[in-house]
Amino acid sequence: MRRGYSTKEICEIFNIGRETLRHYENVGLIHPEINPQNGYREYGYWDVGVLVDALKFRKADYSLNQIKKALYEIDYSEILDSLEKQHEYFVDQLIRYRMLDDKISFDLKYLKHAKEDINKVIEGHMNEMFYVPYVNSSNEKLYTAMKQVFEESFFFSTAWIMREEYKGANLLEGLGFATEKKYADYLGIKCGITLPEADVVGTVLDLAGHVPVTKKMFDDFEVDIMNKYPTASQETYVLLMSRFFDKDQTFHQYIYVYKTL
Repeated sequence: MRRGYSTKEICEIFNIGRETLRHYENVGLIHPEINPQNGYREYGYWDVGVLVDALKFRKADYSLNQIKKALYEIDYSEILDSLEKQHEYFVDQLIRYRMLDDKISFDLKYLKHAKEDINKVIEGHMNEMFYVPYVNSSNEKLYTAMKQVFEESFFFSTAWIMREEYKGANLLEGLGFATEKKYADYLGIKCGITLPEADVVGTVLDLAGHVPVTKKMFDDFEVDIMNKYPTASQETYVLLMSRFFDKDQTFHQYIYVYKTL
């Protein structure tokens, strides 16, 4: 009579590959018995229980060595410490996903209305923002911050700060990545430029085609705004809202361009 599950059954039950299962055996996490009648591995009650716990720890980012210690070498005080760490981990994850939900909900709200607002000049309000300039050398001070941005790209939008001295010859002038300051604070990114909370005037532009973003694209906007709002900022701020193809396979870039008042 068979006393456990076959390798195939265990892989199906836990949705893991044979190589993973064999690796767990090789590092000593599980100890299947060999059926003397056919030479196949059989995984009993203990192996199943260990796999349940091992996969639970894996989801909490434990290494295999940490998992083995947690299952075979841990004492009571370490169990309490481990559970506290797991609690802290999941609390951190909840905060992270709430932040991401807040960010994506905000972006979704504005993107839904973007098409209706194309080329309309609208006054609004911008929360405190944080901008990390693009750098292309690991020797530059902002390089580490830019790497953090790339690792947490869900929180950031491609952005530009356009100044009068940027004539568009260098496409990297003014290029960077922006998010609300509260997200940068949460991520611990401190090296960058803080843009104060401000009233703004701006519009949504639809750039059709694979065209690079340069300052001259916004010259008309700048002239129009400075005529109507003479106290507006000299800098023009640009946020990429989305890139996409329409049903006719035309490529679009929805860009929000604004000045502070």
